[in-house]
Amino acid sequence: FFFFKQKTAYEISACLVGSEMCIRDRMEGQQQNNQNTSTQNVEEKESIGSTIKTGFNLMFGSIFKPTLETVSYVDLNRYIGKWYEVARMPFKPVDGLVNVTATYSLNTDGTIKVVNGGFVGSPTGEERKVEAKGWIDDKKTNSKLKVQFVWPFSAEYWIIDLDQNYGWAVVGESSRTLGWILSREPTMDPTLLQHLTNRMLSVGYDTSKLHKTLQSYQTTETSNNQ
Repeated sequence: FFFFKQKTAYEISACLVGSEMCIRDRMEGQQQNNQNTSTQNVEEKESIGSTIKTGFNLMFGSIFKPTLETVSYVDLNRYIGKWYEVARMPFKPVDGLVNVTATYSLNTDGTIKVVNGGFVGSPTGEERKVEAKGWIDDKKTNSKLKVQFVWPFSAEYWIIDLDQNYGWAVVGESSRTLGWILSREPTMDPTLLQHLTNRMLSVGYDTSKLHKTLQSYQTTETSNNQ
């Protein structure tokens, strides 16, 4: 469940598969912006550090942790459609976005069209969308997928928990660095959210870093339906 502009997509996607290209590209970008203010330089260094840390965790984090189990089977025809992001692990490209959603549909060639979207700062802020392609990585269960925003880089999309009625889902990846709690509705019952948070904790996630996403679609959609 990713969201970013094309330039950032290249950097993060490269990082997701352990390519040194993302780090080198970031460093070159920093050198070209030597005239920035000291505050901007500090922010750039923090961004580079975050990218390096994410890349290291995704490259090597899973080596030191038990295998992350996924659900036994996913019916793709039931899984596709619109999902609301209820909570996520830290992911810099979507910091500051609200009303974040992901919409999945099947392409004629059997791949999956991914459209992610959100608004900057508030529901009335700038809307941002990006499209990607997904595909099944484990055809026996359909619970392990890959998502690609920029060729040839792709990232794991593993469904580790799923409501029997497909009302909510927990998505992660083997290093436990990235993770999402998704719902068919903009909001989720606090008891259920805590249960799913505990589920992520039990499989090795540091849930103290889990960020709850602001969703206010219920107000807009209610008004539109009246």
